Amino acid sequence: ILQAKKAAEKALAENRHLQELGTALESRTLELDRQYRKQLDIAGNLLQFSKIVSHDFQEPLRKIQIFTEMIAREESDRLTTRSRTAIQRILSSAERLRLVTTSLHEFIQVESEQSHGDVDLQIVVDKARTKVAKLRSFDEFDLISDPLPSIQGYETRLDLMFFHLFDNSVQFRHPDRRLEISITATLLDENIYKVTRDKYKFAEHLRITFSDNGIGFDQQYRDYVFQLLKKISHVWEG
Repeated sequence: ILQAKKAAEKALAENRHLQELGTALESRTLELDRQYRKQLDIAGNLLQFSKIVSHDFQEPLRKIQIFTEMIAREESDRLTTRSRTAIQRILSSAERLRLVTTSLHEFIQVESEQSHGDVDLQIVVDKARTKVAKLRSFDEFDLISDPLPSIQGYETRLDLMFFHLFDNSVQFRHPDRRLEISITATLLDENIYKVTRDKYKFAEHLRITFSDNGIGFDQQYRDYVFQLLKKISHVWEG
């Protein structure tokens, strides 16, 4: 009888513990659901904001550029050197602002993407290469690439990333040598927990390395150049 009583008390304690775990799990699930809905709302609001900013900024910028160019053209005989320099600065600043608003809208639109699934990287790379070659009217470069697999990811983001990588390679190619672009793919085991401390679960990851033999940049700008909407020189589009 005593053993049966102890067994019943143990089962009761275990059942109570399971109920507590269930309650905690349900609470955590509800909190995650709340946070997810909040992130969806934020993403939607940011997308709407970027559309408004992009549209409302583009129209006055176009007018600034049109009327400034008109003044420079019609009043060219009466403009001083200082005035011509000022007009060029106005046009340059307007173009920079146009590029920033367009890039901001593009960035928010990409960050708001929800379609996560299978992406064939070989197709992504082929599309990016063709698009850049057509845009820049330049395809005189050698591409050396490992076989690229399909992965789980966001196709729009990957399309945009490889487009800009190819575009930067073409824009910043070295004038004295033929452009060579290399893409390697290495399979790694990495911990999927990036923030949580003392938590480990390893899974296969694919490391993609994209390199070229272009002009490069001074390593003192290594951190700066990869920040959002930052560039070393405003002469270039990339």
